[in-house]
Amino acid sequence: MKKTTISPLLMCLFAFFLPANAQQKMVDTGEVGKYEFNIFGGGTFFRKQTQSPNLKLEDGGTMGIRFTQNYWRYVGIEEAFRLHGTNNPIYTNPATGGTSSFGARNRGFTIAPIFHFTPREERFRPFLKAGLGMNWLGPTDEARRQLSAAGNAFGQPINLESHKSPQFMYGAGIKYKFSERVGFRVDAEGTVANAPSFGIPATGPAGSILVGNLGKLNGSSITGGVTVYMGAIYDVSLGDFTVGQIEATSNSAFEGDPLNFKVPASTTIEGVKPKWNWFYDGKPVAGLPGGVGGGTDSETFGLKAPKPGSYEVKAIVEGDQTGVTKRRVRNFLKKNPIAATERKASFVVKPWATPTLQGSANPPSISAPMPPAGTSPGTPISVANAGTSTVTASSAAFERPRDLTYSFTASEGRLTPGNTAGGTVSQPNPQSLTISLKDVKPGDSPNVTAIYTPEGVMVPAGGSKTIDIAMKVVDSHGPEASDTARITISVPNPPPPPPPPPSLQPLQLDDLIFGYGRGRVNNCAKRVLDAAYERLVANGDYDLVLVGHIEEREKRIRTRRGAKSVEQQRVLNAAAYLTAGTQPCKNLDASRIKVMYAGTDQTNESKALLCVTSTTERASDRVRRNDDNAKHRRVEVWLVPRPGKGPMPAGLNLQDLAPADLPKGCPQ
Repeated sequence: MKKTTISPLLMCLFAFFLPANAQQKMVDTGEVGKYEFNIFGGGTFFRKQTQSPNLKLEDGGTMGIRFTQNYWRYVGIEEAFRLHGTNNPIYTNPATGGTSSFGARNRGFTIAPIFHFTPREERFRPFLKAGLGMNWLGPTDEARRQLSAAGNAFGQPINLESHKSPQFMYGAGIKYKFSERVGFRVDAEGTVANAPSFGIPATGPAGSILVGNLGKLNGSSITGGVTVYMGAIYDVSLGDFTVGQIEATSNSAFEGDPLNFKVPASTTIEGVKPKWNWFYDGKPVAGLPGGVGGGTDSETFGLKAPKPGSYEVKAIVEGDQTGVTKRRVRNFLKKNPIAATERKASFVVKPWATPTLQGSANPPSISAPMPPAGTSPGTPISVANAGTSTVTASSAAFERPRDLTYSFTASEGRLTPGNTAGGTVSQPNPQSLTISLKDVKPGDSPNVTAIYTPEGVMVPAGGSKTIDIAMKVVDSHGPEASDTARITISVPNPPPPPPPPPSLQPLQLDDLIFGYGRGRVNNCAKRVLDAAYERLVANGDYDLVLVGHIEEREKRIRTRRGAKSVEQQRVLNAAAYLTAGTQPCKNLDASRIKVMYAGTDQTNESKALLCVTSTTERASDRVRRNDDNAKHRRVEVWLVPRPGKGPMPAGLNLQDLAPADLPKGCPQ
């Protein structure tokens, strides 16, 4: 086997068997294990030679014995005897390519120092070794007889000889104790020696196998066997030295938080006591400035968390032997000192998170009542009774307990406490409010509120004003956050002044229609005048205007001297019907009647009712429906606004006086 194949195996064995030493047992075991006797067996392996002809010793078994003297705790001397091994030489004929072989036995002797990784009293003992010795390869009697005869495979008679050569040995292995007297051992070895010629000549007939200088012979072996331990046995326990794991209050903290570390250690060894050496961030505690607790003689170490970052605390625990008085214990500890034990812990210091703050107002706007009518736009209006708004300061959840102080400041108005979340309230003035919370727990999301009232605030009529509520939260460790909530206060426009009363408009009623040449008010006309009378009585803001008309033919009608014309008769009779005061006439004040005579002028549109067909009339007053000129024989009836109440109808040239000579009595 090659050396390179042995190394990985050794590395695996070492990694598996190296012990973790948390508790050190101090046991004086006398001379037990000082001498070892090992019987082993296994296999040997050789490389193929490259010289001509090629030689390869056949892999085979081996057995032997070893004697070991462990004069020191970690180092010993070992003698090994390979008593028997079978490794037949095989030659390759360079001319023919064929192989020839004969029997041979492999024996040897080595002496070497052996270096252990653990002390003699340990159950597992990995080791390394290297030394010198002799190697002996001897042909068997049968091989000597066969090759001495003519016609053998080597091409000529040969007197085989034994081969003796010094050799260098190196190796590694593991020892394991089943008990104080019996154990098991595994070895992996490599050897270097001179290659054997076995007396085969360097010259001879053509076609024969000839051997010259073959150089070095490299071999390896894997062996295992039972070991018997010898020596006097006595087992005296001096006690234990135990070091626990490092204990920390936390592996993370905030700046300024207290942190404590502890490494418990105990001993039952008389006169020995634990000694602690603390290191913080790679430096001995003794050399650090103030603010650090613990020390070389304390199992605890405390400090206040420094600025944010990652840090390491280390404790080296040793056994202080200055108090040992017994000679045997002192001598034992001199040979077997208590190993220092190292314990480490890492922690992270986190910065104090800046608090968050989100402000809001509900409702965000307030509307004041409408100002009194007649208030001029822009006039400052007091909005003290306009309503209130709830101002909320919200914070996100925190990672650790802390004290928080919330403050509210209004640009105008008054603040009163709302939801205080159990905090303490202070109010230096109406516009300012402070709420202090103690020991806010992790995970809490405090919401504190203030009630805003627009007391003392003036807003122009028809305008608005924005009130700023400045909010701030301050952490007990320094960080703070702020926000602003805004409330808009608006005043609606004052109501407009009442509009002037609407002006009255003249209203034209149905015309009074008369028979040809007639001035008498017929029944149909009376119905129109009755309706006019009802309206005049109901609304004193109107007067009555009567406008008389005649058709063209009626201009030829002659009247006696001093008599009224036809159009005058028609107007005056209509006025008399409304003012006579006796049944069936009406009693309207004559001063409310105005008259006008238009003759044949027909400027204003005719509104002939022609109801005469549905009333019983005298034959002389009856108007036929097919009489096209009847619409010109009319009196216009107007309800007109009294002076100052509205306009007069267009196109009327009114006489501003009542008729002076109304007919006497109620016209028939």
